[in-house]
Parts: sequence; C-alpha cells; structure tokens
Amino acid sequence: MMIKKYLSLVVLMMVFSSTVFGSLMLNQAEQFYKDKKYDKALITYQHLLESSPKSVSLLYNIGNTYFKLNKVGYSIGYYRRALKWEPLNKDIRYNLTLARKGVVDSASVPNSIYQKVMGWVALISLNMSYYILMLSLFFVLLVFWCLQKKKFSREILMNVAVVSVVTCAMAFVLFFLTMNRYSQDYVVVIEKKASVYSGPSDVMALLFYVHEGHECKIVNTSGRWSEIELLNGFKGWIPTESLFSI
Repeated sequence: MMIKKYLSLVVLMMVFSSTVFGSLMLNQAEQFYKDKKYDKALITYQHLLESSPKSVSLLYNIGNTYFKLNKVGYSIGYYRRALKWEPLNKDIRYNLTLARKGVVDSASVPNSIYQKVMGWVALISLNMSYYILMLSLFFVLLVFWCLQKKKFSREILMNVAVVSVVTCAMAFVLFFLTMNRYSQDYVVVIEKKASVYSGPSDVMALLFYVHEGHECKIVNTSGRWSEIELLNGFKGWIPTESLFSI
C-alpha cells in the first residue's frame, strides 16, 4: 500500500516538474524572440515541439521565428502545419500571406472552379468535416424516423427529407475532399534555388529551377529523390532533402 502511495507521489512530482520546466522554457523562448536572438528562440521552440507536435501556438511561433531568420520555406511550412489544426486562424493566415510574398517567381494558380472549391475546403479541418457529416446523418435519420412515426405532415417531411439527403451527400463529398487533402504529401521547397530534373538523377535533363517557398505535392519517390507537382501543374524530380513536409 505504501509503495503505491510513493509511486503516485513520484508520478505527480514528475508531471508537475515537467509542466513547470515546459513553462520556463516557453518563457525563455519568448524572451529570446523579444531580444531578437532568433537562433536561440528557434532551438528552444523546437525542443518544446518535440513533446507537443500538434501545438498550434508552437508551430505558429516557429513559423514566425523562421520568417525573422529570412527562411521563407520553413516559415511557410510551419504556418501550413499550424493551419491543419486551426484552418480559420486569422493571424496564421495573415502571416502565411506575408511569407508567400517573399517567394521568388511564385507559381500562378489556375482560377478554375475546382481550385475555388478546394480553397473553401482548405478552411475546414478534418475534425470539423467529420462532425458536419455526422450531424447531417443524424438529421436524415431523424427525418425518416418522423416519417415512420407520422409525427408531422407527410408532404412537409418529404420535402425536408429531400433537402436533408442532399445536404448529407454534400457533407460526404466535403469529408471525402478533406480526407483527400490530408492524405496527400504536401511539401515546401527549403533550398534557395533548387534544380528540377526530368528523372531521379542529376544527370537527367534539367527542366527548370524552383525557388525557396514554392509549395507543391509529392507524386512519386525514388531513393533520395521526389517527383513534385507545382501549383501550376509543372512536374519534375528534386532531391528530397530540398523539401520540407507539410
């Protein structure tokens, strides 16, 4: 019995000390940032991120620190990681826009209906799309239950049923698009000026150059090489070490 009490006490002390230590490190990182010691702030923030990899505030602060260090690629990467968890965060979206302005020869995105739809989808997190789908399914079941029990006018319920089924179908499409967006391997270029080749080797034909901060997705890999597709549809192979995973 005494051993259990001691073990519980040790666990509580470890949790308490870990919380206090984390708080002290966060204060230290913020002070480094205020003092413009960005290299030290970055090291401290990244150390904290190891224990809280989904912390939006840490991802955001690391993005800000990289921006101050003039490393646009990493800055964009961390802002986009933060937006995965809080897609409607205005501060993150604003700073991401600022960082993107520093990208050399940024690729223009086709202004198609699909691109507009995907832009709206990007504002919705995976959890949010799941809750919308579950809520719409519940509403459909509720309407059909009312139809079976004849709780209300059948004509009104039939109209409501049609609307609810259509809404549920749209919610399912939204969830599918969000799942697809999260499942794709998006990356950002972190090298100042990277060469893009026609195949997974630097002896292949040089297609074009891509600058730091360009956002793209990986469509294939081979060894230490990745085939990327830019926002404008251009494709080519680039060393994986020149990319930062979003």
